[in-house]
Amino acid sequence: HKDYLINFETYKGPDFTPTFIEYTSTRNNGFVMHWLTNITSDVFVNEAADCRYSSTDKAYESMTGNFNCLVSQDPNSALYRCQSSLVFKEPSSTYYIRCRDNSTNINTQSYIYTLKGTNELVISSKKPEGKVVANSQTLGLTTAGGAESGKSYCRFAPEDLPYSAMIDFFATNSTQHTQILALDAGTYNYHVKCRDLAENEAKAKLTFTVEIDNKPPRITRLYKDSSSINMILSEPAVCEYSTKQFTFGSGTKMPEDNSITHSAPLLSGYYVECRDPSGNSLGMVRIFP
Repeated sequence: HKDYLINFETYKGPDFTPTFIEYTSTRNNGFVMHWLTNITSDVFVNEAADCRYSSTDKAYESMTGNFNCLVSQDPNSALYRCQSSLVFKEPSSTYYIRCRDNSTNINTQSYIYTLKGTNELVISSKKPEGKVVANSQTLGLTTAGGAESGKSYCRFAPEDLPYSAMIDFFATNSTQHTQILALDAGTYNYHVKCRDLAENEAKAKLTFTVEIDNKPPRITRLYKDSSSINMILSEPAVCEYSTKQFTFGSGTKMPEDNSITHSAPLLSGYYVECRDPSGNSLGMVRIFP
């Protein structure tokens, strides 16, 4: 076998290919902000061209809406950007786009560009508010409306900052948003903002006072009836029991979770432990009915 060196030259022939729309700044079939009536939209094409649009499908020469197209490539995409302000009408608007390149090639088929309207994004519930007693607090929000039935990203900050400067909730990108905070006793203000896919924004302010609970629950009354032992506590708590000493979480739960009243079957003797919502423990108590 022999190796051969082949030389050849190419030259630029006639351009018979019409312009191709690569993508749009607001994606096709995407959402637009609530109550927006004019949308600045960018169309990126593969070559220098003049582009037009219409609300109905028609020939390029009959289209009356114009894009302002750059004659040089966009440095970020290496494509050519065409921009226009589109009139939007709820609940959705469709635009037919055609382009003519520098070789006078014209699109014979329209690029069909559809945008969808959205409802207002709202924060339908928020917590905590007022006075709260716990060693840790959970900021909680519920969102509704918007582009995706409330699905959004929520952020928080102790000051009223721009959304971009706030901190993401630990659990978000949903209709439920939570963030656990370890807070000392005091009064707190938190600003929260949520944004959806269409950049609808909802905001709210949470104001609450934290009181630290370091006191364990106490048994204020203990009595029995024909079938059970009954216990009344000084504050709501979760209680468990066993016939032998146990680690909290492995015992048998007494009914009435987070209540001040608890009961258990009448046995010859058992151990009981109760914990309040702040984690304060009554300690292991041995009961002989």
